[in-house]
Amino acid sequence: MLNYQKYHYNQYRILLEDGTELTVSREECFASGEAPTEDNPYRQRWYYSPDHVLAIRLPRNKDGENAYLVNAADLRGIEREETRKRSCVGEFDQDMCPVTCAACRFHDDCISECRDRNGCGCKRKCEDCSFRTSRFHSMDKPVGEDDSGDPITEEFDSDADIEGDFCQRETDMERIEALRELVSTLSEDDQKLCLYIRKGLSNVRMAELLGITEGAVRKRKKKLARLFEETGLKKFL
Repeated sequence: MLNYQKYHYNQYRILLEDGTELTVSREECFASGEAPTEDNPYRQRWYYSPDHVLAIRLPRNKDGENAYLVNAADLRGIEREETRKRSCVGEFDQDMCPVTCAACRFHDDCISECRDRNGCGCKRKCEDCSFRTSRFHSMDKPVGEDDSGDPITEEFDSDADIEGDFCQRETDMERIEALRELVSTLSEDDQKLCLYIRKGLSNVRMAELLGITEGAVRKRKKKLARLFEETGLKKFL
């Protein structure tokens, strides 16, 4: 879980045990809490709004603990979703990676057996793939603990983004996300057909694998080609 106390919030409050809310300074809100005791085993907790509008210092009781747990679960869900959006499509399915042998700069001197599969499953191409580079990266080593005692990982701008073409990177990631959405709408057979097309299989072989005729394969390929072209994703098929 990230360190949410590093962010700026528009309002800082303290929630008292009787339900009263007091507007306070940032320092008062985020001041260190007392250590748990036998009389009060609850730790000091905080609520952070996902939009960074409000931070609340919660009371050290069961209600404050419950509010913290619900908020922490929501924040972790948002973190996971953001991570998924920044991830490379190849991490979910190597067969759907948009970088083929022909587009790889290692193509001329590569002796990998993956060339027979048009780069499917090849790891070397990831070294030169802008689609795989996230706008941010999280450091593996925790920099501390949050108020729940969980490890904190900070996020930093990557050097590649600072030095690279940021606008192009944004466009690439938008296309990757659009590709995921498009593939999720296809039937299971059409998803398989996409993979077979990217692998460069013949119509005869695709017909055998799908249990349909070659004519049906050609019709489905034309339908998919139109669909990918209409959505601006023709290069991925």
